[in-house]
Amino acid sequence: FTGVQSNEALAAENPLEIVPVIDRNGHGTRLAATAAGNRIPEENFSGAAPEAELVIVKLKPAKKYLRGFYLLPEQVEAYSETDMMMGVRFLQQYAIREKKPLVICVGLGTASGSRTGALPFADLLNTLARQVNTVVVTCTGNEANNRTHTSGLAVSDTEPSEIEITVGADERGFVMEIWAESLDILSVAITSPSGERISRIPARIDTGGVYNFLLERSQVAVNYRVVESASGYEVIFMRFINPAQGIWKIHVYSLTNIVGRYNAWLPLKQFLSGDTYFLNSNPSTTLTEPGAAERVISVGAYNHITDASYVASGRGYTATGLVKPDFVAPGVDVYGVRAGGGYTTRTGTSVAAAHAAGAAALLLTWGVTDGNLPYMGTNEVKSVLIRGAKRATNTVYPNNIYVYGKMDVIEAFYKLRTG
Repeated sequence: FTGVQSNEALAAENPLEIVPVIDRNGHGTRLAATAAGNRIPEENFSGAAPEAELVIVKLKPAKKYLRGFYLLPEQVEAYSETDMMMGVRFLQQYAIREKKPLVICVGLGTASGSRTGALPFADLLNTLARQVNTVVVTCTGNEANNRTHTSGLAVSDTEPSEIEITVGADERGFVMEIWAESLDILSVAITSPSGERISRIPARIDTGGVYNFLLERSQVAVNYRVVESASGYEVIFMRFINPAQGIWKIHVYSLTNIVGRYNAWLPLKQFLSGDTYFLNSNPSTTLTEPGAAERVISVGAYNHITDASYVASGRGYTATGLVKPDFVAPGVDVYGVRAGGGYTTRTGTSVAAAHAAGAAALLLTWGVTDGNLPYMGTNEVKSVLIRGAKRATNTVYPNNIYVYGKMDVIEAFYKLRTG
């Protein structure tokens, strides 16, 4: 629904007859207000681009169960990638019909994928980011301190690299992905907390199976994709069903003489029902997809009150070494509108992305609407914001925390003025 419909709904006696949806967790309301909320002087509040028109896509929650298997905790909302792709296509078509520049703000992310921007949704956003007068902004997630990423080097078919996962008492099930960083072929063996072991499972194209651990009454499903269609690298999907509490060990073998570097990721922390994490975790490359997509503007968060980093902000770089995110923006205890009325604070990289989306709207207004630079797009806006970012004199840039610096819209405009 559009901003016009929203205004009609707000003025109506029964708003739900016009816009039959409710923001139950406040996330969408908060991002919309941060990006383009009206100025309210008595509340000391304004969105980044208060005169911008909002076009909002409401997503329906995905299913929590599939064929009787547990997928997600009941209290957690998740959304379909195909629904999100349809949503951004709607936004593109709306902008074309109205002949207006467009900023797409994606305040969601997934821990699935190779962190190379190779997922279908990320690929679509990359395509849209090539369009003139269109800017795509994404967040990078809040996983840096959740111990959901690890990496290693497998160099032998006899002496494996080990991944250790601590599984909490209340964990009902989870998935894990192991992605090769090269054209090496990897295979795995599994040891349960009691010491029961599944020997090395041969790696063949699109093969796998479900393996039972009798003592724990647990199962692990393993599926190999030796050549994943988007990235070309191997991915090993593992699904733990009713996993026993304790330390699970995944033994990773290399089957070629190519350097067998790999990354492994657990789901987003809120998708884990127990205290489950990697013992040998690594906070780097914890940005979520589609934040790893090359052409989009990927935004991390920092604390604008203390000027310090936000410890949970998804970090770069991508699995292929591409510098991502692009910069950081305010994302800790940011004051704004609360769904249902009133004001509150909210934290997360999605809030930072909303700030950057508002900044992009201001730049498009100056460039496209006002005719100063009629053919701006994601690449131009990204370059302007990076050039205007604040950078400390005693810090090397880029880096995987602050990247190219802290977003500064005023300085970005100064850079445009001075050339």
